[in-house]
Amino acid sequence: MEGFTTKKQQFATVWKMHTAGDAQWYPAQVPGTVYTDLLRNGQMEDPFWKDNEYRALDLMEKDYEYETVFEGTEAQEGERQWLRFEGLDTICDIYLNEEKIGNTYNMHRIWEFPVGELLENGKNTLRVIIRSPLKFMAEAFKKYKNRGNED
Repeated sequence: MEGFTTKKQQFATVWKMHTAGDAQWYPAQVPGTVYTDLLRNGQMEDPFWKDNEYRALDLMEKDYEYETVFEGTEAQEGERQWLRFEGLDTICDIYLNEEKIGNTYNMHRIWEFPVGELLENGKNTLRVIIRSPLKFMAEAFKKYKNRGNED
């Protein structure tokens, strides 16, 4: 489109994660998974060994937080700024500088959130809370009483 320029900034290469509510944070790799970050940091046993898969399933009863700090700049007049997420899995709440900017409910799509008014010159904190899929499913079942698709 005429008059529009697009600038992309790849950022947030240093992430940390923890089980929501715990004080201890661990290094994380994004893109990645909760399981691989927990395994890499010694917080779970190999899920492919013996009956460890059941312990791994229990970990999905918890919520997990991911956080990074990145350099940003305030939007110039007429400029729009967005944060784009590709493949957040699945139920997430997203915060920029402690302000909730949105939530996700499907991994198989791209999510974009306008952040122009929240983005600051200098350091910005991005936090993604990955909600327990098991808790989400239990609440949905209570609400809809749906056991699934029989087709």
